Amino acid sequence: MIGKGSPASVVWLAGLLEGEGTFLAVGSNKRGYRPRLQLKMTDRDVVQHAASILRYKNKIYTGQPTNKDWKRWFLLAIEGDQAVLWMLRLLPLMGKRRRKQIMTAIRRYGVHRKFVLKGEVLTSDGGRREIT
Repeated sequence: MIGKGSPASVVWLAGLLEGEGTFLAVGSNKRGYRPRLQLKMTDRDVVQHAASILRYKNKIYTGQPTNKDWKRWFLLAIEGDQAVLWMLRLLPLMGKRRRKQIMTAIRRYGVHRKFVLKGEVLTSDGGRREIT
């Protein structure tokens, strides 16, 4: 597979998450929201490779499906500031629907102001880009 951290690996990850990923804000109005980048699928090696690109190898959870005929699933979930940084890095590579999910998750985050400034987003490399 593609080496972790390379531009090609980020493009590979974006394609995987476009099809199999979830971008959301978890929590409540009372306690606040945290952005979450999530991948859940039955292919352990693919989830492990995504985790290595994200540098979250020890954050893979597994579970049994409710139907005995289904395969075991593997879940990778990143929350908080690290999720926001990855969302911003992946944002220009995502389709319209996923971009909307990402921006909704970031906007609901209680401390999103450190990433979003006057209609611009801070990118993971410290630059700024206009929100679309």
